[in-house]
Amino acid sequence: MKNQKPDRNDSNHAPILPKSGDHDGWADEEARASTFADERLRKRFRRLLGEVHDHIGGGIPRACQDWAAVKADYRFLSNPKVSESGILAGHFEATRARFQAASGTVLILYDTTEFVFQRESAASFGLLTKARLGDGREIMVRGLLMHSGMALILDGVPLGLAAVQLRSRQRFKDANAHERGANPTRIPIEEKESHRWLENLRESGSLLGNPERQVHIGGRESDIYELFCTAQSEHMHFLVRTCVDRLVGEGGRTVAEAMEKPDGSGSHTLFFDGATAAWRRRGWTSAGGTCGFCLPLASRRDGRSWS
Repeated sequence: MKNQKPDRNDSNHAPILPKSGDHDGWADEEARASTFADERLRKRFRRLLGEVHDHIGGGIPRACQDWAAVKADYRFLSNPKVSESGILAGHFEATRARFQAASGTVLILYDTTEFVFQRESAASFGLLTKARLGDGREIMVRGLLMHSGMALILDGVPLGLAAVQLRSRQRFKDANAHERGANPTRIPIEEKESHRWLENLRESGSLLGNPERQVHIGGRESDIYELFCTAQSEHMHFLVRTCVDRLVGEGGRTVAEAMEKPDGSGSHTLFFDGATAAWRRRGWTSAGGTCGFCLPLASRRDGRSWS
């Protein structure tokens, strides 16, 4: 973790988004750097973007408003010359341009989204979770996982996605580890599903550049020692919601013990208004401090080293 703190006073207001209603300019910008083998495919993609923009959340049939256009869009998506990387290339380049046009600190928020597909032929999709129906039957919920990093300025205006990973889980998380009777802490991070956090961190940093302006933020799932080491080696700031009471300093105390008496290097008070008169205005103060994490004990035993 870097000692230098991002400058929260920097203004990062910039003309980074198209004016209201200027979706044609936005679609042109998003499609300009997309990589397709045929210029006609790029034009079809550009048209698809405009159609979806006008009917956000409505699906392709509703967006197209025409059966011929629906078939053309599905042919485009099923074309073997159209790839995920080709479609996303334009958006990533547009995100980079908006990042460069902005100034000051930029936040990159990471999370995983589940796309659920419930249909008769859903067996080709990966596993998400198990669910129990009202009649007691247990079913497999199937779909795709998208782990992404969204860049936005401090005012909350999104700049775009800086990294995306789409995955189809063929086995439930850590199922193979339990079958082997292995200790999950002994499995190399490269063999775990959580390795996607490290990959997206590197991809985001490489795309945007200027690591001193980037603050990467993740939930409890991102409380991974190897992620901290990766962020430090890439000279990036990071913020996670800890779920592991790790050893800190020289190993004589834990995070919880260190935070009982924070050094006061960070403090922020939030006030909440209740939805009804029964609630009173209450304040909650978050205090922070600085500490260094120790190498996990399992890694020490295995001779692994992260720095």
